[in-house]
Amino acid sequence: MFYHCVRNPIKANTTFDLSKVKNKTDCLANEEGIWENRNANFDNVIYAMLTLFQMMTTEGWVEVMYNGIDSTGIDNEPTKNADLSTIIFFLAFMIVGS
Repeated sequence: MFYHCVRNPIKANTTFDLSKVKNKTDCLANEEGIWENRNANFDNVIYAMLTLFQMMTTEGWVEVMYNGIDSTGIDNEPTKNADLSTIIFFLAFMIVGS
């Protein structure tokens, strides 16, 4: 759920406006868009465990928290501060898990 649209560096053109992308279909409709996942994610058990371990070491946990807050659903472009209630999970995990 941490996927987002980025510009393809090979086919970069100034006409592609990332702010108008709302989902995966919008991103891939243009040849300049790439639907890409973040390095720290919860897509499967292995990545989830690595992400939680990364958070326990307090290395980059704030970035993971912001990615979780901005997450809007499967195949949707993240929206800033979309779900502030996820802060409770991340702060509880940091207090208990660290």
